[in-house]
Amino acid sequence: MAGTTETAGRTTALKVIAIVWLAATGINLLVWLIMCFATLSLHSPFWIWPLLGGALIVVPWYYAVRNRSNERIARG
Repeated sequence: MAGTTETAGRTTALKVIAIVWLAATGINLLVWLIMCFATLSLHSPFWIWPLLGGALIVVPWYYAVRNRSNERIARG
C-alpha cells in the first residue's frame, strides 16, 4: 500500500511541475510576442531557455515514474 501512495505522490508532483513549467514557458512566450509587436522587430527568443531547461527535468522524470508504475503493475 505504501508503494501505491509513493507512486501517486510522484505522479502528482510530476503533474504540478509540468503545469508550472508550461505556464512559465507560456508567460515567457507571451512577453516575447508583446515585445516583438511593440517594437516591430524580432528579438532573440529567450523563452526557449526555460522550455529546454524544464524539458531536461520533466521528461526523464516522466519516464522514470512511468517505468516504475509499469514494473509495479507487472509484479502485482
